[in-house]
Amino acid sequence: MSELGNGQVEIHCFGSELDTTFTMNYFQNNDSIMLCHDDAAFEEMYGHMMGSGSSNGGMMGGTSTGHSEWMNHMNEEHASDDLHFGGFGMRNQTFDYTIKGKIRDFQFQGLRQQTDM
Repeated sequence: MSELGNGQVEIHCFGSELDTTFTMNYFQNNDSIMLCHDDAAFEEMYGHMMGSGSSNGGMMGGTSTGHSEWMNHMNEEHASDDLHFGGFGMRNQTFDYTIKGKIRDFQFQGLRQQTDM
């Protein structure tokens, strides 16, 4: 995973059956980082452009009192039945994400590994 700035990360998932890199928006949610599609993938998945909002017309400039970035994102951009497919568990340093394929889905799970430099 590489942070790209502006609330986006690039994620590289690889294994014996798949090798792919994709960009996602990320949102703080207590001790987790939640992921959501960006740009055209967001529009294809949810039927509207990011920033046009599904509930009351647009992205908020900040977070509402008592709400995480994720809760604000969900309230401003999504219907209650919109699906999301994973994220990062910061407390236990895990990553879990399901890539929805046309023929089958691929689920990735992992633990952060410390590297010596």
